[in-house]
Amino acid sequence: MPVTRSIFQGVEALEKQWRNPPSQDDKDAQPEDWRPLPDVDYKDWAPLKEKWVPLEALRKVRDNSEIVNPLSDECAKQLYDLWTGKRDASSCGHATRGNSHFHCYPITTHPAWQGWREHQAFTGQEIWWCSSLSNAAEHYSWTTYPDGSFEQLAAALQSAMRRSDATLTAVVCLKILDWGGVRHRSEATIDWLKAALIQGTLIADLEQATSLLSPKSTGNLAASFGRPYPKFPMNSGSTKLFSAVATDFSAGLHTPKQDVLIFDGRVTTALGLIARELSCPNPVPSQFLFPYDDANEKRNSRCLNCAKFPRIGAKKDVARAEYARTASRCIQQALDQYQPSADFVGAEKALFMIGYDVQNTCSGSKRVCQSSADKTPPRPRKPRPRASTAVPVPAHPNARQSETLGQGVEFSYTGTPETGTDLHFGDGQKASVSVAEYAALRAHFRGMQVPIGASRTDPPLGSLGAWLRENLSNRPVIASYVAPILIDSGWARRINNRTIEFF
Repeated sequence: MPVTRSIFQGVEALEKQWRNPPSQDDKDAQPEDWRPLPDVDYKDWAPLKEKWVPLEALRKVRDNSEIVNPLSDECAKQLYDLWTGKRDASSCGHATRGNSHFHCYPITTHPAWQGWREHQAFTGQEIWWCSSLSNAAEHYSWTTYPDGSFEQLAAALQSAMRRSDATLTAVVCLKILDWGGVRHRSEATIDWLKAALIQGTLIADLEQATSLLSPKSTGNLAASFGRPYPKFPMNSGSTKLFSAVATDFSAGLHTPKQDVLIFDGRVTTALGLIARELSCPNPVPSQFLFPYDDANEKRNSRCLNCAKFPRIGAKKDVARAEYARTASRCIQQALDQYQPSADFVGAEKALFMIGYDVQNTCSGSKRVCQSSADKTPPRPRKPRPRASTAVPVPAHPNARQSETLGQGVEFSYTGTPETGTDLHFGDGQKASVSVAEYAALRAHFRGMQVPIGASRTDPPLGSLGAWLRENLSNRPVIASYVAPILIDSGWARRINNRTIEFF
């Protein structure tokens, strides 16, 4: 729709004026003086200086006296023991500085681990570990986003909503998607933002969706979550927006409280692993069969005997919303805190960290339930040929870590399309693409939407894989690796897991 496009172009134009918060090293600037849009009509907008006021719909639902407790008293106690570390559990039998590993796994060279490497608990080994759920929150690590922290962006979003400024609200929503690293794969969320903007419902939609996800809400999720507009999307992008709307700053910007979970692939995977931990060897009850993240093999939390979790990709938006609200209720019940709390924020961070990898331990062994280890598993089906999922070791200190679009398989590379690249992937495999080959590739596909075509044997005609197979015939099948390199370099953008558009 031309009108919709015109409105969203205004959002994108305003977003280009965004200014970062002052650096912590800038001693002359006060954080609360931050003006994200100083050169346009919002030059006096200082969202961190405003008095925090809860949104009306959220206040009403939080004042609701009705509490739904999905856990038995015994299960809630066991979950609290996992939080405090009272429950004796070790995933690998190892200990670091006297603390057993409640959870652990190998890490990569991705910048998201920089904060962990600077943490006092980091031992120099390329592993992440925690001794309890609360300790997992203390070991939280994520990339630094220059345009604002989650708390700063959440405060800005709520300020824009209080101003009843839909354009400004949409700008901050895009920034939050960027902060979470999901903007490039949030087509459904951005389509919803556009539709809600043209209809003038964006602010009301954000408030209503967030209120429904609040653990004290008993509202009908099926009536509101789904596709297309006017229903609300529930995915790894939109869930970050709803959580930002729900953030409680009554104790100050640096002590945020929360009660609405960021229900993304890592969080649901961790929830599944914990449900498995508390239930095994008995089957996990159906309402706690939190889906696993089928886009990444490290996030397969299923158990042969006790936890046949569904794929999150097979679940509709309303089902994800139901899982998210159930999980928030479980957290509040286990913590015995039925209002937004700082501990809820910690629980969310803990789940995020644990859900990164539920397959591997720091020793290199696989994580399995005892009930599965005691039984001989059925003979597996022959896997479909695909790129190896072994975590590659960068061959150069300046190697960049990336991952494929569909399966999230990690690989590393040096160089750029402007200089040529050396790729390292799978179990020690290597390949090189020269600057001339990249130039020919770009000239062939410029301005086109192209299937990636990652098949080893039969990439579709006209796909990136077919071109590489014809022109780089002496090299391994690398279409799934070249695609994210093109996106990283700005030569292309992601349309979905199977398609890119060349610039």
